[in-house]
Amino acid sequence: MPTNLEFITSLEVTTSQEETEVDNIFTSKYNIYKITFADFKTVGSTHDNINLRVIDDGGTLDANGVYDYAVNELRSDTSYSDNKNENFSRIDRLMMIDESPDAFNTTLYVYNPQISSAFTMFTWQGAGRFSGASRGFKGIAAHKVAEAVRGIKIFCVNSGRPYDTGKIAVYGVL
Repeated sequence: MPTNLEFITSLEVTTSQEETEVDNIFTSKYNIYKITFADFKTVGSTHDNINLRVIDDGGTLDANGVYDYAVNELRSDTSYSDNKNENFSRIDRLMMIDESPDAFNTTLYVYNPQISSAFTMFTWQGAGRFSGASRGFKGIAAHKVAEAVRGIKIFCVNSGRPYDTGKIAVYGVL
């Protein structure tokens, strides 16, 4: 994989929110993007999964059953687990976040988002602490619509469990 990165944008989460859009980040200049998520934490004491959907070139959030994903969760406090779905409404378990001082970090790669004749593909891996124990995720996913994608939206799967800390950075891969 190429290793030269060009910085595109970043944002910092400093207020309580259950969703964050990172829009207008994908262009035809790059076929691969690296997106980092650093130090994500929940507001209260209840954990939650952070999930992902794409924003198409028309600005529509694609929430239909068009995502396939598989995630391997590695845990220090028990055995590993696998989570997978086909024709799902979201990409699940990009991160699993908990209250401070526990935090989660993830690196996501996005492939071919601006190629309208191809599916947008994703790989990610993340690590952090959850309920005092170390956890890691490694995942792969596909947005199974051949269309151009311009951005992403991350969100809590359960309402009422917002996050208020985190940093997102987007890079184009040369």
